[in-house]
Amino acid sequence: MARSGVGFSIDKLTRLEVHLQRRIDRIERVLSPIGLKLTGPGSLKARYGFMAGTMRRAMRFTDPEVVQGGLVFSEKQGLLTDKDVNRSHLRGCLPPRHTRARILRLMDHHAAATKIIGSYTYPLLRHKRRNPDDRGSVLIGKTVGMAYPTFYPTPSATKDGTGEEGGTQQVRLAIKHPPLQTLPPLIQRCRGSRWGERGVVVGRDAEQLEVRIATIFSGDPRLLAEFEGGGDCYRPATLQIFGEQRLRDAGCRDLRKSDRVFSRYRQIGKMAVLADQFLSSAATMFTQARSQSKTLGIEFDLEFFRELELSRAEANPHLFEWQTRLAFEAQEKGYLMLPFFEVRRNFVGFRVDQRKLRWKRPMLREQGGKRIHEVVNFPVQAMGALSMLEVQNRLHRELMPEMTHRDPPCHMMYPVHDAIYFDCRVEWQEELEARIAEAFEWVEQHGVWGRLCEVAGNFVAFAHSK
Repeated sequence: MARSGVGFSIDKLTRLEVHLQRRIDRIERVLSPIGLKLTGPGSLKARYGFMAGTMRRAMRFTDPEVVQGGLVFSEKQGLLTDKDVNRSHLRGCLPPRHTRARILRLMDHHAAATKIIGSYTYPLLRHKRRNPDDRGSVLIGKTVGMAYPTFYPTPSATKDGTGEEGGTQQVRLAIKHPPLQTLPPLIQRCRGSRWGERGVVVGRDAEQLEVRIATIFSGDPRLLAEFEGGGDCYRPATLQIFGEQRLRDAGCRDLRKSDRVFSRYRQIGKMAVLADQFLSSAATMFTQARSQSKTLGIEFDLEFFRELELSRAEANPHLFEWQTRLAFEAQEKGYLMLPFFEVRRNFVGFRVDQRKLRWKRPMLREQGGKRIHEVVNFPVQAMGALSMLEVQNRLHRELMPEMTHRDPPCHMMYPVHDAIYFDCRVEWQEELEARIAEAFEWVEQHGVWGRLCEVAGNFVAFAHSK
């Protein structure tokens, strides 16, 4: 993959950078009259002051406990930073039309544009912005520039050397120079084929990968039935949150994700399902839902999400029971290991808060720490990475005769957590897509996915989509 390269349109990247720089300049001109500098001398103090004032105002509209509970402060001075998570959280705690909510939105646009230029367009077109000598990401070519990234197995001596203490990066490939696995959508749209109009970028995503793996491990009968029928695992949660009549009144003609209106409400249902899987707090769910729901014209109550958090053991008993077993295994052994794969992660010193587990409505929490999210997340993330790696390896073996030809019809570009991408000639696209589908099917029936289903005694399809 490193020698195959990844193509980008030089013209599209250049035009994108010009557009983003104009947006940055426009936002800075708008904020200048109120004394809020986002760049240059004095900007750090101005941003700290604005965020502190916004936090105080947010407490007028939202429970102070919720406001402070979702914020991140600087380690040395304890000041409220203007990080993405803080801006998003405060925006969710303010009324949608509040002046400071609008300013936070402008700061979001400014930060996003600055990030794309500094981390992507500038290094791809010139050099690393703060290090002119670092040209490791510069594209080679005039019309379609080729990037030749560096691949690192993680953890290893060269990348994420924390070994078994490593987090969700276990058993994955990390890609740097440029960081292809974190390409924002605007940069992804600038990708191009080395064959120009005679080529196409072919991608395949694993559908609902994490939820499917958690369902195999936990054996949740409700989700097993939904997946067996080819259904949508986020649909039941959406119906539970909003109710069928409310969705009908909102204009949902068909209560499925193909319906444009329902698909927007489904995002809240998706958030709730993933929150149960990762044991997110009520405050976190409230902030995320409130931020997303502004486009729907719906106001959520914090008590509703507290009820969702407290009802997890009752609403999803199989998932909760599996998560509890994981927590006690991590406490007893000091580590977790995937069955029959010998991939493990250490959790030395982890302790379950048994007092909360004995409540009438039990909650799964760590005593004096927050690693409980990592404990329940590790088997899911690691299994997802192994499954996608096997798809990639299977395709590499099956396509070896074609890809090693002096004029190959396709090149494997790079993988991400739940997807894989190829640069392909137009006339070979149909053949490549059939090969990719065969690889997913092989892993589902004979590979690590099939073995996991066999050991767990629960079958869920390894679904994928373009």
